[in-house]
Amino acid sequence: MRRFLKTVAILAVVLIGGCGVIYVMLGGPQSLARRRHFDRLVKTADHRALLAAAIPVIQGATNHVTFHRSQDRHPCITNLPLVIHRMEPNYVGVDPERLRMEFHGGFDHYGFEIHKRDEWELSWYTEHGHHSILTAPITETANQAPEDTARKIAHPQR
Repeated sequence: MRRFLKTVAILAVVLIGGCGVIYVMLGGPQSLARRRHFDRLVKTADHRALLAAAIPVIQGATNHVTFHRSQDRHPCITNLPLVIHRMEPNYVGVDPERLRMEFHGGFDHYGFEIHKRDEWELSWYTEHGHHSILTAPITETANQAPEDTARKIAHPQR
């Protein structure tokens, strides 16, 4: 009987400890708040302004750069347009073809991505796939500045 109780006690400790480790690995209580913040941004953010702000950043990129949320790591997201900074992503990765705003990583990735293919596309993504929000034509010419493309997205002609 004593051996049985000892075995049950050990299994209980391992189970509780394992659940605690998994909870921490998944982000703990902060993860839930980050997910609610992200879900709110998917529904309420000014997506047109985000796309307009991201295009010049992408067009100005010559290689991959990661902007961090933490002030002590450089470059910091405060170097990016205010609309991106205010969304509070954990980090922003930029290269000449796309900008990716990651709000959570680890076992549950989600965020926004702006990429250039046949047109500019803003989408949100999770582990379950990408979901397009907004597209805009690529109107680059040799004489047109990146800001001109962004201006046309932010203020479309009617």
